Amino acid sequence: MKSNRGWELIRSVYDNVHAASWAIVIAFLIYVGIFVIPILPSIREQYQRVRAQEIANENALYCEKLNMKTGTHEYNKCLLALGDFRLKVEQRISSENEVF
Repeated sequence: MKSNRGWELIRSVYDNVHAASWAIVIAFLIYVGIFVIPILPSIREQYQRVRAQEIANENALYCEKLNMKTGTHEYNKCLLALGDFRLKVEQRISSENEVF
């Protein structure tokens, strides 16, 4: 008899843990569906803006390292050349990754 009550207790605990686990999974999926998925596009846009600003700052830094003064014609040409170079490198890396 004691053995049966022990197994019943274990089964009861297992069933409760199993039900609680499914409840947590379902609650998490509902949370993601309501709060996370709707803001993903704005997070992506913010990331792209920050990345574009970082790239612009890097380009400006490299042109300044080449002793070009900000606002001059050569400085602007340098920024354009660096932007073109970076775009070509990124496209090359992207196309190489598409092969695999």
